[in-house]
Amino acid sequence: MGKSQRFKVILTADAERQYFQATEYLLNESEKGYRNFIKKFRERAALIADKPKLYSADKYKLNNNGAYRAFVIYNYRVTYKIEDKEVIILLIRHTSQEPKQY
Repeated sequence: MGKSQRFKVILTADAERQYFQATEYLLNESEKGYRNFIKKFRERAALIADKPKLYSADKYKLNNNGAYRAFVIYNYRVTYKIEDKEVIILLIRHTSQEPKQY
């Protein structure tokens, strides 16, 4: 049996901006929290590159056919979409923010 192909993980411009906002906030709060968040984010990105359907379908996505999924790292919810051989990270939002239906 051959090894399955890895998916390419991509951040949208919005997700990239939200990632940097989150890390900037965490760095101001705790250097350890900042480092842990970055480490966990990289670990999760590697996991979804290998198994994009690992996490549950996103309950906030209207008419979700299962392509939209989400997971939480500390208090940040990461929403992504599985598309062809890519995993596109769409949103990185603090869980205290109102859930965003899309």
